[in-house]
Amino acid sequence: MVKEVEELRAMETCAAIVDQAMNDIIGFLQPDSGQTELDVAYEIDRLMVKHGADGSSFVTNVWQMGPDEERALAMKASRRPLTRGNSLSFDFGSTLDGYCYDFGRSVYLGEPPDEYRRVHALVMQAAQVGIEALQDGQRTAEDVDALARQVITDGGHGEWFRHRLGHGIGLDVHEPPYLDRGDRRRLVRGMCFTVEPSVFIPGRLGARTEDVVVVGGDEGGRLLTRYRRDLQVVA
Repeated sequence: MVKEVEELRAMETCAAIVDQAMNDIIGFLQPDSGQTELDVAYEIDRLMVKHGADGSSFVTNVWQMGPDEERALAMKASRRPLTRGNSLSFDFGSTLDGYCYDFGRSVYLGEPPDEYRRVHALVMQAAQVGIEALQDGQRTAEDVDALARQVITDGGHGEWFRHRLGHGIGLDVHEPPYLDRGDRRRLVRGMCFTVEPSVFIPGRLGARTEDVVVVGGDEGGRLLTRYRRDLQVVA
């Protein structure tokens, strides 16, 4: 569960690969052109290998949500064409030398309504609370989940955050401990977790973020991902 220095270096390399792939894929997106979610997923997989990955650490997921999209949570990429007026969520990761990564963001296709901007900001606020709570010896895994979850509950969307805050990661994509209710294991410096709050409202919108974070000291967790965390709009 606690990562050695060399293990962290391997995961930092995985993080850099994912950052580069996400940066490149934004320029690839062409809403209302006939381009599909599957087109985007295949390109992400290609980009990760191009930037040095051995491959993807799990099946790359890319999915839309909006007024005409009733899907919820993490859905598989489909042949649905990218359409302005929808959010587009990403869930993917690289693997290198046996180590795994897991990353996520949501962008908006076209001009986002005020509701989407508010929800996206709420999700990012919850993530920041979770990141700062990853302190050596100070809390249990379930404590961190509760702190981040409270942000979304206070923002009026608690019912739409329908999964755990995160999970351990390293040689497997999902490893214990889990940032979830009932996991009372205490945090230790050097553990790696995903922090991945979301709000998914079927028929309206989806907003998520996901980063790998290393448990730190009083300053909180250290992000391995360097990719931007503001709302990206794809015109």
